[in-house]
Amino acid sequence: MSDRYAKALERALYNWYYCGDGAPTEPVFNMLSEGSRKGMQLLVPIEIPKELLQQLANAGDLSEGTAFSIDEEMPISFKHIPIDEEGHYLIPLYTSEEQMQLGDETSAINQQFAELMDQLDQWPDCAGYVINPYSEKILVDRNIREMIRGYKAKSHVAFVRGSVMDLKVSAVVNSAHKTLLGGAAVDEILLSDGEVDEAFLCGGGLNGAIHAAAGESLFNECRTLGGCLPGDAKITGAHDFKNADHIIHAVGPFYQGDEDDESDTELLASCYRRALDIAAENGCDSVAFPCISAGAQRFPIYKAAPTALIAVVEWFEEHPDVVMNVYLCSFTDNEYKFYLNLIKS
Repeated sequence: MSDRYAKALERALYNWYYCGDGAPTEPVFNMLSEGSRKGMQLLVPIEIPKELLQQLANAGDLSEGTAFSIDEEMPISFKHIPIDEEGHYLIPLYTSEEQMQLGDETSAINQQFAELMDQLDQWPDCAGYVINPYSEKILVDRNIREMIRGYKAKSHVAFVRGSVMDLKVSAVVNSAHKTLLGGAAVDEILLSDGEVDEAFLCGGGLNGAIHAAAGESLFNECRTLGGCLPGDAKITGAHDFKNADHIIHAVGPFYQGDEDDESDTELLASCYRRALDIAAENGCDSVAFPCISAGAQRFPIYKAAPTALIAVVEWFEEHPDVVMNVYLCSFTDNEYKFYLNLIKS
């Protein structure tokens, strides 16, 4: 089973747990709400009736592609997780086969999440559903169901203490060099007709870490893009980087000081806007940003943090029909402190 809304929910749950105590629930409810409205399919483990097992035994060897009919009246029930001695139980649901395989081997069927929520009223002893019970789980009882039904999904920004590479999102943003490769050291090797392998291994910082995780095929794709101007961004595949579907390479400005402060700030804001434009154009529902230009490009964090937040919030206001979970990640405690101070003031 491959359902884009189920995958988005699985990622939102992972990120919610990653962010720890006090993490905002809005990204999760965005995906629950969107999924229920747009036909999200989840896997439900089932009990195989004895009658079906007997029919299969009587049928002998079944080769691949053989048609086999079963009695339509044959009962098939969902597997239960007992929770007390009074007969109350939970029904497990899974966003993917990988999540289901974390537990005992089982058969399963696809069911629409919205229909499952409706069916909950048929079973008075059922306390609700538990989604992904073996990992980053969430309980959907009748109260949560009503919250989901009344919830209006909208774009949300969350602050994260950690690397963009640790989250699971549709697109991770790379703070890239204008060549979209690895900075001056890489440029020097390539301009001197040096080996690509040697250049590929020279990148540092977040850009180097992303290239190392994605592999040389990302480096080769970036070489075909013709670079990128400061304030702009370009998108590639994620290649061997497993936590995202896309990598958006944004080129932030080198901070020149007070004389060029207004120009630098506008270029920095443009990085966030362009990255979100590209994410939306490519069907992304979640994006993880680093604090662009706040490291080697010397942009003061007390200016970079509000510039990032304002740019993202203004983009949300300009795109009210888009539901996007945005994670502003802080690689250092100092970056995280400035982001948190923005929402306290």
